[in-house]
Formats: sequence, structure tokens, C-alpha cells
Amino acid sequence: MKNLIVILFTFLIVSCETKKNVQDDISKLQAERNSLKEEVQYLRIQKNELSAQDSHLKEEIAVEQNIESGKTPHYVLTIKLKQTHYSLSLKKQLSDISNATSFDLAVDKEVYDKSVVGEDLFQTFRTGSLIFKGSAGTWELKVIDKKITYK
Repeated sequence: MKNLIVILFTFLIVSCETKKNVQDDISKLQAERNSLKEEVQYLRIQKNELSAQDSHLKEEIAVEQNIESGKTPHYVLTIKLKQTHYSLSLKKQLSDISNATSFDLAVDKEVYDKSVVGEDLFQTFRTGSLIFKGSAGTWELKVIDKKITYK
């Protein structure tokens, strides 16, 4: 029995790793985890780029098919026009929200291709209103949608 306890105790001492070995293993695993995180991020970026290319190619195919069938493409941007007052007045802010309007604007293909949804086309501070009325604010003109129609 004494021999069995000695053998068991010797086995436990030999099989246990030192603190340094455990820390080295942890460092290696953390480095591997960071490497995998970077690879996942890179793959997500690639996936998004390929998805955008796929959407663009599908749109081009649809345009070509419609042109071949005798339809003419019309490129349309949906624009949002709104005025913003820099004020603590709830009435002015609600007025700005309710007076915002959007409309469709026909453009040529080059303008359509260059435009991005969410792009500010025009944003300016209303200097005249500040000087003459004491009202501070801006006008905003923003692209909120793009579409191609056929006729």
C-alpha cells in the first residue's frame, strides 16, 4: 500500500505543469484567439464587399434586361428637404419635423451612380435669419433612397 501511495504521489508531481508552462499556454491561446478575431473581421469585411458587388451586378443585369426588352431606364433619387432650428422651443422643433418633405428627382446615370443613400447634398447655416430674426438653424437636402424605374 505504501508503494502505491508513493507511485501515485510521484505521478501527480510529474504530471502537473509548472506555473510558467500554464502562463505560456494561456499566452499562446490568447494570441491564437486574437488572430482568429482578426481573421473573422477580415472575412466579414470581404463578405460585405462581395454582397455589395453582388447587388450592383444584379442591378446592372436587370437594367440590361429591361433595355433589351425596349424599356428606357429612369434614374430617380428620393430627396428629403428639412429645416432645423437650434432652439429649446418644442413648438419650433415639432414644426421642423412636420414641415420636412421628401420628393423624387430624376437624374442622369452619372449622378445616380455617384450618389449614396444618406449623403448630404446641401447643408447650410441660415445666416440671414440669424441676423434679421435672431433665429439660428440650417437647411438640409439629403438622399434617402435610390431607384431605377422603366418606361
